[in-house]
Amino acid sequence: MTLVMASIAMSACSTIYFYNSSSPVMPIYSEWHHDAVFGLAEVSDPVDLGKRCDGRAWATVEVQETFVQGLVSAVTYSLYNPWNVSYACQE
Repeated sequence: MTLVMASIAMSACSTIYFYNSSSPVMPIYSEWHHDAVFGLAEVSDPVDLGKRCDGRAWATVEVQETFVQGLVSAVTYSLYNPWNVSYACQE
């Protein structure tokens, strides 16, 4: 029970927004990005927005660690860190 309570207490949500246009566009595409060893090593490839947006500029990027992802990170002692990357491309 102590381990569960400590995991919940140490887990937290985190969100970072980036805007590349004057009028923010809600992110419409979403995928997970996987890190390991306290975020020092990337397990999945970086999200290439140039390729994802077919050469167009990106409009909005949101990098988020949800509660469930934070809980997974806490349970694995930050040896595995999943993140959610959501983005929208300019028209």
